[in-house]
Amino acid sequence: MFEKLRKRLSGKESKRRQLAALLMLVGSGLGLLASFVLSIESLTLAKNSHAVLNCDLNAAMSCSTVANHWSAAPLGFPNSFIGMMTLPVMVTIAVALLAGAKFPKWFM
Repeated sequence: MFEKLRKRLSGKESKRRQLAALLMLVGSGLGLLASFVLSIESLTLAKNSHAVLNCDLNAAMSCSTVANHWSAAPLGFPNSFIGMMTLPVMVTIAVALLAGAKFPKWFM
């Protein structure tokens, strides 16, 4: 009990929380960017199924073949759309944590 109080008073726990929130912000921001790019490319493939995408490097590393597979859209829309809906929530939580918000234990 006193160890937790000492850590809280020394600031080690708050620095750890800020680092975790910063990593969460960076990770969810990168994920949001990737979801946005993949969404644009999936819309390009919807217009032209034979289009060459930016992520197609060669015959072995081709993302258009993966994007045309049924598992890329099992619910009827591309998986990247789910990322575009959920990752802003993660960004919001990370910003709130960096601002000093205290969430209940069950939330985190």
